[in-house]
Amino acid sequence: MFRKLIISVEEISKYNGEDVAVLCSGTQGEPVSALHRMAKGSDRQLSILPKDTVIISASPSPGNEKSIGRVVDYLYKLGAEVVHSDKRVNVSGMVARRAHVYAQSHETASLCPDSRRVPHAICSR
Repeated sequence: MFRKLIISVEEISKYNGEDVAVLCSGTQGEPVSALHRMAKGSDRQLSILPKDTVIISASPSPGNEKSIGRVVDYLYKLGAEVVHSDKRVNVSGMVARRAHVYAQSHETASLCPDSRRVPHAICSR
């Protein structure tokens, strides 16, 4: 049974890996994004482990295909299972007003530095 819905990155080690999902930015291949840093092994707080599942739910923006491909390649090299370019997990990129209000009322806005946007990657163990 889950004790908390949202935890800080510092609390992750207290949970079994299979009980944690991480929402992060970076599905357009941005080099400074959390997903890119995790995929390259350079993030100071999180890393991708073999058998982790990474779901990239955003469609590639025109011109970003190569950088997204590089991130996906890095993830595969780490042994991650990657789900991308799948219509079943695609999102528009903008949070619906109703979801934004829900997020604010449940103090989840801290997941999104820019609270108008929702992170597009979910990394789970």
